[in-house]
Amino acid sequence: MTTLSFTANEVGVVNDEYTLIASVGVSDPVQYVTLQRTVADGEDDWGIHFEFNDQINGKYECIKSCSLTRDHLLVELTEPIDTKKEVHSVDVSLEISEDDHEALTAMLLRIFRGKLDLLRVQ
Repeated sequence: MTTLSFTANEVGVVNDEYTLIASVGVSDPVQYVTLQRTVADGEDDWGIHFEFNDQINGKYECIKSCSLTRDHLLVELTEPIDTKKEVHSVDVSLEISEDDHEALTAMLLRIFRGKLDLLRVQ
């Protein structure tokens, strides 16, 4: 089992009419984690999509657990989703502002709606 680890200093949250997105990353070298879901439940809601570092490393409904603390985001996967089938978890150290942390927390709570048993926020 391999854990991908990096430090993020950027946060992005998007709430448009269709999609909820939470992402953390760093620009140099580019590394990121993105979680997204549709705004509304229904037939267009395929669940939570998780991706890291490239679209090829993305999949729906692959999260075993997600833990957010003030200085870490840890996502454990139900199975490896990278092309080499090696990464079982992604551990991101967070160097972000309090406002960014609050925005990230709020968005993750919305993304994990109906699946809050998979999310732990401390």
